[in-house]
Amino acid sequence: MGASKARFFLGQGFSLQHWSVLQQGLQEIAQNYDVVKTEKSSFGIRYVVDGKLTTPKQRIVSIRTVWFIEHGETVPYFVTAYPQESKDD
Repeated sequence: MGASKARFFLGQGFSLQHWSVLQQGLQEIAQNYDVVKTEKSSFGIRYVVDGKLTTPKQRIVSIRTVWFIEHGETVPYFVTAYPQESKDD
């Protein structure tokens, strides 16, 4: 994780010891929100999914997640996630 992303997620109450809490939240975004952008490349397809994440501090934050499916594969893998300004802010 980049330093600024790490500071953001740690500041929201996520921790290295309980990394699966963040993992679960990011997977829920991928499962429950619509893809907002796709990009095809010679390696596969990149998917951008924006959603809301409830933090351990009980805040709801807007997060952009990025996932990738390589050609010949069916399961996406996680690339990155970062905070996004909410449209209602």
